[in-house]
Amino acid sequence: MRPWATWVAVVLALSAIASTASAAADLVVSELIVDPPAPLPGEGVLVTATVENRGETDVRSKFFVRFEVDGESLGTVPIEQLPAGDRASVSASWVAATGTHAIRAEADQPYDRVEEVDESNNAASLEIFVLTDVAQRLTGFRIAVAPFEDESASGYVNVGGGVADKLAARLAELGLRTIDRSELEETMQEAGLNPYLLADAAGAARSVGADLLLTGSVVGISTMRSSIILGAVNFAGGSAEVSVTADLVDVATGEPLFQLSADGQYEGSSEVKIDFGALLALPDARDVCGGGLRTDRDGYYGGEPVGIGYRNPGAASWYGVEVYSSTGTFLRWLGWRYIGQGACAQWFWDQKDSFGELVDPSVYVAKLRSGSSHAASTTIQIRPGLGRLPELDEMTVGTESFEESIVGGAVNRAVDRLVSSLVASLEAAAFPSAPARAGTLAAKEEGEVSPPRVDAQIAATLPDGRIAINIGLASGVTKGDFFLVIGQNDGAVLGEIVVVEVRDHVSYAVKTSEFEVQVGDVVRSADP
Repeated sequence: MRPWATWVAVVLALSAIASTASAAADLVVSELIVDPPAPLPGEGVLVTATVENRGETDVRSKFFVRFEVDGESLGTVPIEQLPAGDRASVSASWVAATGTHAIRAEADQPYDRVEEVDESNNAASLEIFVLTDVAQRLTGFRIAVAPFEDESASGYVNVGGGVADKLAARLAELGLRTIDRSELEETMQEAGLNPYLLADAAGAARSVGADLLLTGSVVGISTMRSSIILGAVNFAGGSAEVSVTADLVDVATGEPLFQLSADGQYEGSSEVKIDFGALLALPDARDVCGGGLRTDRDGYYGGEPVGIGYRNPGAASWYGVEVYSSTGTFLRWLGWRYIGQGACAQWFWDQKDSFGELVDPSVYVAKLRSGSSHAASTTIQIRPGLGRLPELDEMTVGTESFEESIVGGAVNRAVDRLVSSLVASLEAAAFPSAPARAGTLAAKEEGEVSPPRVDAQIAATLPDGRIAINIGLASGVTKGDFFLVIGQNDGAVLGEIVVVEVRDHVSYAVKTSEFEVQVGDVVRSADP
């Protein structure tokens, strides 16, 4: 064979190899979830992995997905075949055990039969915290969940209220006694209290019989996506991240016990995403906070969300919006909002009456209620014809449509992680029973404070390096007290910490030397 012929053969062979590689399959575990998301010890958990073939070649033969918990095999589950561009979900069962666990799923293992473009993206993992039986350990306590502040500027509807409702539901599922935000809001509205002022919220929680108050903020909602844009609606795939912070407050003292934060990430292949910038750029769109009671557009087609806003020129107060027909028939109550002086609040109407039925094209009236009287009104024109914008459900946290979106998935994961952190902190804090707590508070008022308990636990480690321990002023801890940290597994002394801040049921300390600590490690009083 001539030299040039040899080189041609080599080039053709390499080209064939490259072509085969680029056209191979690519198995990716795109989603890994557990159900229930916050299980109790001994509870059955379903671990589900979604596998996608993102390559250009069909997988026509059987391959396996391996599940692991803490590095130990949970079993393998077969997938018979997976065409290019398709996905399949498989599950394995696990009985939850107390503690933090790493759950992992890997496609095409343990046999590695499928030729792939990329073998490094076959696995996904998550961490789950399994709680103890919190209902028994926290008997007698009631937790009121206040509406969260929405600081995300995302444009979604019912963000703070929706997150609060989810938190209350998750805590109730664990057996905790909760008071939802509607009861708390009603109490604050009747008393004219500011829901975002800690002292007011704690006072309202105390009046409805709560021992603890959970309040916080949704500080961020961000998305990354590729999309097909059709006007104000995007059909997209991508990922979302939601960040939430929370304070747990002792309503007896008004003091925060714990400050917690959680992030939730979610990735999906498709969703309908509302482009709020495009909505605002519509020809007849206007700022609802421009002054007085006003709508965001001059007219609407059937089913389109109606935005209503009011900027308050007077003293801070509660305001509500009612929708009436042009003949004065009451149709819908849209809820109360607390509006500070000079601030603006928004309501959204889905064009439905109190029975959930869409209203007919006509002219309607939105009335602003302040106390027992109406302070302002504005008209809403519903035109005949199909709406060009998505329905309100797709924009509203807590609705079925929103739950199916990637932002909905991220919200749920953030809430699940916040609940896990919250309950772990509550358990570590080892709150006394309600009668015992009442006795402790009475003793404190009389100046009879007990010395620190011999043993306590680390409740949390904070980003700034401080360590939260589950005893405080009520147990006799004072600023400057020293404690030994003892490993929960081997009983060895790990190091020493000194208290720098004391609250009623929790103290914050810093390490006097460098060593590793974990939530649950024992702390024992020591002489300086």
